[in-house]
Amino acid sequence: MVLEAFASLPQAELYICTKIEDDFAQAFHTSLFETPNIHVMGHIRPYGRTFRQLMKDCLWLIFPSASEGSPGSVADCMIQGVIPLVSRSSHIDIDGLGQTIDPCNTASIRAAILDALNQSDPWCLNQSQRVQAAALQRFDPALFRTKLQHFLEQTLS
Repeated sequence: MVLEAFASLPQAELYICTKIEDDFAQAFHTSLFETPNIHVMGHIRPYGRTFRQLMKDCLWLIFPSASEGSPGSVADCMIQGVIPLVSRSSHIDIDGLGQTIDPCNTASIRAAILDALNQSDPWCLNQSQRVQAAALQRFDPALFRTKLQHFLEQTLS
């Protein structure tokens, strides 16, 4: 669905940052490898050079998962100020900081992309800063370690 949406929006760039299974790559070869605005990056090491460059270049993250449990990749990107477009099934509370794609179909994905493209630069900068501030409060690894340590201490005592 995401490939279809981006293929119809040449003004939008999609960077796919995950391992692509061979059968999927074969079935969607044209969309993945012959569509000028779709770029397959493969697996990106979090916080590595390529990740940091993408975080500078990209303002939006699209994550139309069918089933997740609060995906760390979305949290990592939000910590960098990337604005999320996520499906309800991704099970991450973006709390108005991005957009929930619902229903998760090609038309809704396309509409979300168009909405993102139509935002003004000042709005995007402000929203990016809001996303980053909120994500640092909710998803910061140091905060997680502190909460986990507190939980373990309470449980074990």
